[in-house]
Amino acid sequence: MSSVPAPSPATESIKSPGREIAAIAVPVSLEMVIQLVLTFINQIIVGTLGAVAVAAVGLSGSLGFLFFVTLGALGSGTSILIARRAGASDQTGVNQTLTVSVATSVLAAALLTVPVVLGAGTLLALAGGEEAVTRTATPYMQVSMLALIPGSLAWILSGALRSLGHARTPWSPPSSP
Repeated sequence: MSSVPAPSPATESIKSPGREIAAIAVPVSLEMVIQLVLTFINQIIVGTLGAVAVAAVGLSGSLGFLFFVTLGALGSGTSILIARRAGASDQTGVNQTLTVSVATSVLAAALLTVPVVLGAGTLLALAGGEEAVTRTATPYMQVSMLALIPGSLAWILSGALRSLGHARTPWSPPSSP
């Protein structure tokens, strides 16, 4: 019988490309699935309230989506920059990039949130909402826009963690230091 040599520590740390992709893709996919499930539950609940409520949520959701996607792009850009700096072993650059991204994200989200919350009714009317739909959608949009700041922070921080190799699902073992 031939014996199989034990793997050396150097070969244990090398992951296959498929495993590396899965380590990033699985947490991102789970995050998106959870968001879709929450949206689905929201639609079921709102659907029981009638046609005006469904139209109000749809109208405010469509407008709010524009703001969330715009700031989501900041999170994607941050992920790319942090991955490049981490790949170059530039810890100072990683820290600076993350600091600037968080500050920029919070500032941009605050600058968007305040006028949208204060002018939600006007914005919804300009988007073509009927009076009853606009009246119903206004408080919904005002509350949902309050999630812009924590949402943008979540995009930035989750992207940074993925880029640094710290993305983890509840089912994966902790990475070794």
